[in-house]
Amino acid sequence: MALHYDGEIQIKKLQLGPYGTNCYIASCPETKEGVIIDTPGEPERILAEVEDLWIRYILITHTHADHLEAFSQVRAALGAQVAVHPQETGQLPSAPGLAMNEGDVLSLGTVKLAVIHTPGHTPGSVCLLSGKHLFSGDTIFPHGPGKTRTPDQFEQIV
Repeated sequence: MALHYDGEIQIKKLQLGPYGTNCYIASCPETKEGVIIDTPGEPERILAEVEDLWIRYILITHTHADHLEAFSQVRAALGAQVAVHPQETGQLPSAPGLAMNEGDVLSLGTVKLAVIHTPGHTPGSVCLLSGKHLFSGDTIFPHGPGKTRTPDQFEQIV
């Protein structure tokens, strides 16, 4: 687990599941309100990292299986509100409570997360921006844009 704190937001990064998919736990250091961004696997590890936080939302950047392996267990354990882009709703194991649309802003204490709709990897992929921190799901891979299946999807993601 990697921990980052810049005075405004605290971020824990976990690499989970068989693909080492990223899960982020972002929180307000003042109020201890937090979010889980993606649930790629190993629910016990995710839950252990949020013990001292009130998890307000479980945010899903897109609904590919490698981002949802621990979804049902984490949701059941925390009872937090789930948010996803409307185009991804039907691919979740259970219905979300909140739609994340372009331009929406989610608050946790003093931390604001702006929703950016970034279709291409999937139709409803989103990124979340807080200050200088971007949670990109699979919109951005280490050496460029996320995986796309067609030239049109590649053009869209770029």
